[in-house]
Formats: sequence, structure tokens, C-alpha cells
Amino acid sequence: DFALVPTDLHSAEEASGLRAARRGEDSEKYLLEQVASVLERDGGMRDVQVVETRSKAPSLVKCVDQKSGMHCDVVMRHGSGGAIASIDKAALLHAFGDASQYFRPLVLLVKHWAKARQLVDATAGKLNSFSWTLMVTFYMQVNGLLPVLDCSPHGLRGRRHELASQESTVSGNDAKGLTSLLHGFFTYWRQFEYHLSCASVRSGCCCKMSATCIEVGDTPHAFVLEDPVEPDENTARTLSDRHLEEVRAELNRAHLLMQRGDLCDGMFRVPCSKKLKELKAFYLPERMVIPTTIGNNDTLQHSISEAVLPDEIK
Repeated sequence: DFALVPTDLHSAEEASGLRAARRGEDSEKYLLEQVASVLERDGGMRDVQVVETRSKAPSLVKCVDQKSGMHCDVVMRHGSGGAIASIDKAALLHAFGDASQYFRPLVLLVKHWAKARQLVDATAGKLNSFSWTLMVTFYMQVNGLLPVLDCSPHGLRGRRHELASQESTVSGNDAKGLTSLLHGFFTYWRQFEYHLSCASVRSGCCCKMSATCIEVGDTPHAFVLEDPVEPDENTARTLSDRHLEEVRAELNRAHLLMQRGDLCDGMFRVPCSKKLKELKAFYLPERMVIPTTIGNNDTLQHSISEAVLPDEIK
């Protein structure tokens, strides 16, 4: 993800700063189209497209690097909800990465799995990539593997200005421990009470909707995942009820495959054209008979090994 920002971060932090210099949304679209043109002509990018949003989230340019195949997003709106928020999120994830050697590799594994299984597409009623990253973060927090960081304006601002000079201080990881964490991720989220709980990385625990700044409206969200940088935003707001059941089925499928020792071929396989038929055996009832929390005296591995599946899933 890339954010085009001025060298003067202080002016960009003001919602009325650079945004006031624009002549409405048409000007932002024009600038993005110019960036897209340059990226396609001279930047070595392919599949370049301008994606306009109708929400608080900024419009962006999506493209793919021709040499590496890396997918890139470019935003250039400043102030609230724009590039500065993107920088704050990057700084926050950088801090989490420094707090645990498992965070970055686990995020990469989960996102690779989610993309392979076609679960990342906010425009199609599914989750966006950032939501999967937050799900990894929250899962590690509730299991005592990541701290709760200061997400106040003061904390965000301080982390933002330190980001440019920071370097990672944690390297290396234990493959066996990472495998257990990946299994635990699937186990935790397949039984999560999506319609009843709000996952908050800001607080590191589940909370009631009334304790957040998120406005649900007339139609309740299928899953509420609080944005730690913009707490009035639900990053999972695009997830539909139908696709929530698909996500839970995929989580259950991955859990069972890992339980059987299939860590690669089956779990990361791209689904066939008849995906719903393939997932039929893995769809879950609304309630699981797996403990929803991990007690202080229980280890993560113990909770995984003691998880009980409903009869219809065995």
C-alpha cells in the first residue's frame, strides 16, 4: 500500500489542509487518473485502475507490478480517512511487528490463504485485506501474544513521526510455533460470535456495540471489527451475511485440514468453479461448542486440542 503525502506532515494532518485546495471530488478523481496513467506508461505497472468509493474511505489506484506480481494500492486523499490514516495504520502494524516475531509471518500466511480461497474482495461483499490483518492482531492480543497499543491521537501522532526512522528489531521465527498459531487462528475465528461481539484492537478485547463510536444504522453489520485508527469505522462493514457463512466455512475447513496434517496442498488450494458445493461439508451452525474465551490457566495449544466439533461436522 502506498500513500502519496507531502513532506510537511503537519499540513497534511489538517483535514482542511490539502483537501481544501482541491476543487471537489472530481479533482481527486482527475489526480488519480493522472497517477494511473503515469504508473501504466512509465511505472512498470499493469492492470491499473482507478477505484472510486462512495464511503469515507478514499478512492485509490489499484495496480500490479509487472516484474514481481505484487499488488499495490495508491491513495492520495489527506486529512481524516485519507493518506494520513494510512500512515497511522502502517505505523501501528509496524509496532505490532516489533512486539512479536510471529506477527508478520502469521499475517502473511493468513492473507495468502484468504486470497487463495477468494475471501478478499470488499467490492463483492467480502472482507478487505486490512480486516484480515486486524483479525490476526486481535487473535494474538486476546491470547496475550501482542500488547494493546496507545491509539489516542497523541499516540498515533508520535508513532507516525517515528515511522520513517524505525527499523525492525525482531527477526526470525519458530516454524512449529507459527504452525500452532495459524491453527489457533482458524480455531478462534470459526467459533467467534460475530453477530454478538465487536472485536476491538484498540482495547484488545471484545466489547458491546454501545461501547464503540460505530453507527450501525437500520441494518446490523454481519461482523463488527473496529478500526483502531478511525474508531467510528467498521473495517468489516462490507461483509454480507451470506459471505460471513462462507468465511466461517472456510475457517472450519482450514482448521480441519490442519488437524489432519494437510498444511499446504489442500488448505491453500484455489477453489474450483463449484466452490459452494466444495464447502458444503464445512458450513457451521450459528453456535459452536468451542469455548469462546481462553482462560488464564489454559494454554493456546490446550484449547486447540480440546476443541469439540458438533456432531454434524465430525
